[in-house]
Amino acid sequence: MKIRVKKVIDGDSFDAEVTIASNENGNTIYDPLILRCRIGNIDAPDRGEAHHLESKQYLKELIEGKHLKVELLEKDRYNRYVVIPYLNEQRLDEYLVQNGMAWHFERHSGNAHLVELEQHAILEKAGIWSAEVMEKHFSRYYRTV
Repeated sequence: MKIRVKKVIDGDSFDAEVTIASNENGNTIYDPLILRCRIGNIDAPDRGEAHHLESKQYLKELIEGKHLKVELLEKDRYNRYVVIPYLNEQRLDEYLVQNGMAWHFERHSGNAHLVELEQHAILEKAGIWSAEVMEKHFSRYYRTV
């Protein structure tokens, strides 16, 4: 499915516009539909947590206003569409973990490649894995949501 990113909400979610075509009296009508999406397999800092604004801004610069291809995984308990977005054939879940802007959400993902990418980001102390953040927020990594 193709979408256009309208607004980045935080480091792992965004509002997307999907255009729905319908036929009314022989005329094709195109209606935009806004969907709240969450990037699958990852988690990013929430408001009030270290690196929240950095993570959000990183994603905003990367995708806001752009057209993406998305793979729909499911709908979560907050009524968001959980998706794997692709920008220029690059999986964004992998890209964000690799660059230290999100962590692998192991509870909801068995992606071994994300584990490797995360371990590398931790060793490099990239983004959310910087030393001061690890000391203050390490328990956040084990969130159970």
